[in-house]
Amino acid sequence: MYKIGHVFSRIDHTVSYSFISYSSYSSYGERLLYCMNSNKFAGMFLSVSFLSMGLFPFFPAKNNLPTVHQSQLSWHEVLHTPIVNGKKIEATAYLTLPFRRSDVKVPYNIYQGFIYSADELKIHGGNPVHGGIDYHLPYGTPIVAPADGYATSSYLSTWVKDEETRQTKLYQGKPIRYGFGYFVRMYIPSTDRYLDIAHMSDVDSAVPFSPPEKKEDGWYPTKYDMKTDEWKSSPNAVFVKKGSIIGAVGYSGLGWGTEEEWHEGATRPVVTDPTVFKSWDKPHIHFEEFSIDQEKGIKGWQRDPYAIYDTYDYYPTPTRHTTMGKDPLFYVGTDALPKYADD
Repeated sequence: MYKIGHVFSRIDHTVSYSFISYSSYSSYGERLLYCMNSNKFAGMFLSVSFLSMGLFPFFPAKNNLPTVHQSQLSWHEVLHTPIVNGKKIEATAYLTLPFRRSDVKVPYNIYQGFIYSADELKIHGGNPVHGGIDYHLPYGTPIVAPADGYATSSYLSTWVKDEETRQTKLYQGKPIRYGFGYFVRMYIPSTDRYLDIAHMSDVDSAVPFSPPEKKEDGWYPTKYDMKTDEWKSSPNAVFVKKGSIIGAVGYSGLGWGTEEEWHEGATRPVVTDPTVFKSWDKPHIHFEEFSIDQEKGIKGWQRDPYAIYDTYDYYPTPTRHTTMGKDPLFYVGTDALPKYADD
């Protein structure tokens, strides 16, 4: 059991979520489960439909949540080897980093972990569960497939709204957007799992791209949510090998100001000049592993490929010497770090 347990107390002090009486729980997983059982925390999660999307399947979508006893089910089992549609998802290593050692000129950094940092939440608010890992790399660094699988792409970006007033949220006086931007979704047949790799500055021409559709609050992706049996024959997907370039690092979807990043009528990603089109965030890629409910088409069951489930400062990098969690989804090298795609 990992002795973390600081995450929600830090969030509580910074963004005023009033969690109570969980100091006796020694691990992050125990505190997460405890907080998930509190009405206030459950309501906050349900407001963004995170539970109903299936990340924590044993909690029904209502405020009166049942108690989950750690003697019956460990947090590692709950989060890392969940039972999906009656089948246990095994924690089997099958991924590399989504970039190549030969392309990385400076050490990569993990910018956000499975749980958002308090500083990030100050900017855009919302759910403290990030559900993925953010890698900070120089703008334009090639992104590659971390496993063999099928790939498609689209675009997502919406205005960030204040949760109470529903007015567009400002950061340092300018409106901000939030969303995946240009992203590649992959289906990995060998594990029956999915990946989203987001905030790209461009998508490689070999990967099919579906232009987004405009709605009142922004741009929404299209033709990316195929069922497992549709990927092989779909004209909107292509098979890619591990290590194949699928895009480049950027900060798309995270615009800062009134300029439009996506141009209506375009058929491929609109490559912007980073010296002109600014973001409130650093260049990075969002990396997320998950399942999709094939009957309902709902994304969920996100897992942390490091098996850490915490904020960024607990994740090992070339310059941060912490340790991987139990049964990571990455292939691990002799340096105890995830392998690059070209290792």
